[in-house]
Amino acid sequence: MDQTTTGATISFQQVFDILPGQYIVLDADHVIIAASDGYLNTISKNREEATGHNMADACATYFTITELHVIIESITQAFQNKVATSTQLQAPKFINVLNTPLLNGEDVIAVIHKIDNITQQVQLEDKVLHLNKELQAFSYSVSHDLRAPLRAVLGFSRMLEEDFKDTLGTEGKRLLGTVCANATRMGELIDGLLVFSRTGRKELKPRSVDMNAIAEAVLKEITKETNSNAKVTIEYLPMATSEPLLISQVFTCLISNAIKFSSKKEHPAVHITSSIIADEIVYSVADNGVGFNMRYADKLFGTFQRLHTSDEFEGTGIGLAIVQRIINMHGGSTWIESEPDKGTTTYFSLPLSK
Repeated sequence: MDQTTTGATISFQQVFDILPGQYIVLDADHVIIAASDGYLNTISKNREEATGHNMADACATYFTITELHVIIESITQAFQNKVATSTQLQAPKFINVLNTPLLNGEDVIAVIHKIDNITQQVQLEDKVLHLNKELQAFSYSVSHDLRAPLRAVLGFSRMLEEDFKDTLGTEGKRLLGTVCANATRMGELIDGLLVFSRTGRKELKPRSVDMNAIAEAVLKEITKETNSNAKVTIEYLPMATSEPLLISQVFTCLISNAIKFSSKKEHPAVHITSSIIADEIVYSVADNGVGFNMRYADKLFGTFQRLHTSDEFEGTGIGLAIVQRIINMHGGSTWIESEPDKGTTTYFSLPLSK
């Protein structure tokens, strides 16, 4: 069977001869009109055994009866509804099935049936999922296991300071203060690790969210807890489909960072805005702070990664890792732009609501 288009006669078989992949063309009775070598090899048939035969008969030795039923139903839907249909099966490997109708005016003259072996992809996804679950369980377990000895260190240090403060001496008090400060910081790191672990396990319940309201509420809360004199401006932020609590966490981290890293400027400023690019909304939080060299930007979204010492700016280095995980869970992405002493802009994108 040939398909005539703009005066040229093209054979399906000619197309399959130059196009790699596993294809067959079916008429309305599910008879195979043409088949690629890849498809024939998959079902272990030669061209004469496949073309001119009903698909259910030609593929009976490869697909089970149940799988054939699902595939034929999908093909029938493509013919009847004049739209492409797809499904996934394990037959005997994991495959993706795509059925694309060919139209001549309003009539469907044939359906191209294509299969792709996605076994390796499925196995890799399963492996990644398993490793992520193991990593989250490990992080959670370690975080809890570390709490008990850490509480003991802090508890005994404070007892020592209280009971022997008159005999410790200046150097002894300094060393004990260093122990307590580092134990406290260790506790903050453990808390960050727990938050990071819990974030990955949280079930998303997205809904339409007023991003302006969230950003303003977060800023109000941060302002209560800090003595910052930063001038923070928030432009109109489009609504987004997201999990409100998680997005609040994103804004909390980004606005806090912007205020913190601009705090040493004479006139610290933070600007929050957005733009729509293609099918995404891109939100940004910009500051005029210390900035950094972009050659180190890839480190910032890792856990406990910092470009400034604790003496310069406090923090655990877990915040941006949590931000990236939350945005990835929403199907978006995160990135950052900066220049030393000229500020930093952190971006995150979310899919545009349809």
